[in-house]
Amino acid sequence: MTREDVLSAREVVAAYPVPRPLLAYAARLVLATHPRPEASAPVRKYVRYGASPRGDWR
Repeated sequence: MTREDVLSAREVVAAYPVPRPLLAYAARLVLATHPRPEASAPVRKYVRYGASPRGDWR
């Protein structure tokens, strides 16, 4: 796959509209991967970061 192939594919994907509820769901999904202060001790010990905010970037 060449650089031009990737750029072309990005243009095709970007041309499709994404419904707002789907974008909101993606944002909630990414945020749900971040540990909360009230999480259990093992979660607080072993999970420091969740998915990147770019995880829902389209």
